[in-house]
Amino acid sequence: MTESQVLLEIAALAAGALGRHIAPKAHRAIRRKKQPAPAIAVPAFGIDYAYGAPPASKLKAAGVRFVIRYLSPDPAKNLTLAESLRLARQGIKRVVVWESTASRALEGIDAGIADAREALAQLAALHAPHDAAVYMAIDFDATGPDVEPYFQGAKSVLGDRLGAYGGDTALTYLRDRHLVRYLWQTYAWSGGRWIDGAQLHQYDNGRTMFGTQVDFDHALTVDCGWW
Repeated sequence: MTESQVLLEIAALAAGALGRHIAPKAHRAIRRKKQPAPAIAVPAFGIDYAYGAPPASKLKAAGVRFVIRYLSPDPAKNLTLAESLRLARQGIKRVVVWESTASRALEGIDAGIADAREALAQLAALHAPHDAAVYMAIDFDATGPDVEPYFQGAKSVLGDRLGAYGGDTALTYLRDRHLVRYLWQTYAWSGGRWIDGAQLHQYDNGRTMFGTQVDFDHALTVDCGWW
């Protein structure tokens, strides 16, 4: 018996017990009632990748619970709406990182403002929720003060949606100055040290899954700014 048949039988039994018919509108309401999506149990395994799109069903079967994908000036490496929807149908969360060039975070407050505004525009095209996080990449061994102006600019646009990707020194600096809410720490430039408060850890890279080069990540909390 299908789910629709079960619902019709329940409705018929209820109508008989009450001595009246259930209105079609009420019946439709029963059929359309939505259940909340299950939360991801943490720590959870995820991947990040710049190019390619591994089959979402295969990722799910392999235990992938979230993916970290790009926003950038290069459409070829960015998350698309079609890919996001395929992942969502498999129950895989999406979260994004902004990166144009590896050292972009050295270019100051105006660069941070411009990048944050463009990230918001690309998120809107993905139909992302209003509170989706944006991790801005620090893809080099930064000291912290050298990228502070960039994150000041980005924060003026993104507010508490702002996150950062990088090594332990830069992330600790930004965290302690309350410039970012979200932290995605890479093992690179971290010397084996894992800082307190990071939501995401990138712990291995250069792997291949289903023909796509990926890095391996762990989520340590259910609030990583994903959707």
